[in-house]
Amino acid sequence: MSFAKMNIEPLPAVPHKVPPAQPRAGCLDYVLFASASLWIVLATAGIHIVAWFVDQTLLIEGISMPWYAWPLISWAHGLVLIVPVVLLMLLTRAPRLRAAYQTWSLAIAYLFVVGWVRSFSITQAQAAALAQIVLSLLAVMVLVTWATAKGHTLKVRFAMLIPAVAIVPLMIAPSLLWGALGSPVDALLDLLAGLSFGLFAGILIGLFLFGPIARHSSGSGWDLAFGGLVAGLTLVILGGGFGFGGSQLLLLISLPPLGWAVAGLSRLAGSNADDASLGAWLPVAGLIGLAAAAPLMFVDPDELTLLLGGNEIMDWALRAAGLEFALACVAGVLLWALRNKINRAPRPVLSLGGLAVTWLAAALLHVFAGQPGFYGEQLFVVTVQSVFPPHARD
Repeated sequence: MSFAKMNIEPLPAVPHKVPPAQPRAGCLDYVLFASASLWIVLATAGIHIVAWFVDQTLLIEGISMPWYAWPLISWAHGLVLIVPVVLLMLLTRAPRLRAAYQTWSLAIAYLFVVGWVRSFSITQAQAAALAQIVLSLLAVMVLVTWATAKGHTLKVRFAMLIPAVAIVPLMIAPSLLWGALGSPVDALLDLLAGLSFGLFAGILIGLFLFGPIARHSSGSGWDLAFGGLVAGLTLVILGGGFGFGGSQLLLLISLPPLGWAVAGLSRLAGSNADDASLGAWLPVAGLIGLAAAAPLMFVDPDELTLLLGGNEIMDWALRAAGLEFALACVAGVLLWALRNKINRAPRPVLSLGGLAVTWLAAALLHVFAGQPGFYGEQLFVVTVQSVFPPHARD
């Protein structure tokens, strides 16, 4: 049989499926993003600063705001933010910007949940902290349930948590130096409140923000810059809604610059997009949770008042928050500069060694240069005999 006479028909070509191109953001998209970012900062700072000063002015005049005033202020803050952010989320098609608006929308929803905490009076700090813990954990459950329904399963890798915890003392050193703990119960509740806050923030930022950014990467430098900015603005929203009795002002100062630091730490999950999406939440949660717990533990909200006149405690608390702002900025810049060398968690020996060194230094700083011990509320009973001793009355 001759091969020349064979009638061999070519196989039909298999069409190559080209994935649809993702919508690219235009100039108008970035203008709207910048406007929304500025609006979040101005609205959050303006509402809480003005409301706090009005509250303090009324207290000086002997007038107490009704119990429902601060929850209404918190919910008004949420309403002012949620309308433009949700509209932009629905109208934007660029995946990175859409992820930013979705993250902000979920953060704003969190405000409506924890806003109830501010119905407690300033003297009910323990009850308020317990309520913060419970409501934050409920919000975490809802967030995890939603993520699971979308097919995302969080990865737990403690090797990534150790470096994040190791750098925390560098961020909270001013609070360790100038702050003082309350009672043991106060300190424990405030620590758990900060950690529950960090858990919600870590899952929100790590899964709903850093995940989409990793899947639609524009390069490590741009990813960290954009992700850090959006994460910082997310912390503006969350910090403004979480604080109680004036501590929200400290959180608004100290937390936002952590956005670039947690963006750098997210690279500990690896360069793979799926790993970055599902594993970055843990170091983010650890850093934010402990950093948020510091001002809650070391500053009594009772002392953040203008009623005390020349309030030295408030002065030191604001100094600590301002210095923590600067330290977080430095950490963010360093992590951005080292971004190409951070593509996985370091070896456990190095991580544990760094953890031991930084926390030992933090303990020594607090013990020898700070105010160690517990300084809870104390009751002093003044009797007639102590004011007018018998020999004085005679």
